[in-house]
Amino acid sequence: MKVNSPNRSRKFSRRNTLSPPLIVAVTLVVMLTGGALWGSYQLGIEAGASIAAEGVDAASLRLELNSDASYSDIHLNAGAQMDAMALRLGDMQADLLRMEALG
Repeated sequence: MKVNSPNRSRKFSRRNTLSPPLIVAVTLVVMLTGGALWGSYQLGIEAGASIAAEGVDAASLRLELNSDASYSDIHLNAGAQMDAMALRLGDMQADLLRMEALG
């Protein structure tokens, strides 16, 4: 029959229990890590918000410049189309007058 000595059982029980300083140390590490992560997240949000606002301003400026440029292009193109249509209409009226003259 095997008898357990008291030293072995005490050693075994000490391994399974967590000491209060270890619990405090782990808790502090978790709290400091969480605080650092939260702080960096908040700084990232602030920096990201300013970068996003700059991006929106730049995009709206590009859109405004493009719309101004495209408006002037459309206006010039429409004027050219109207001139071409007037020439075509004049040719058609001249052809009609010739046909009426021929009878």
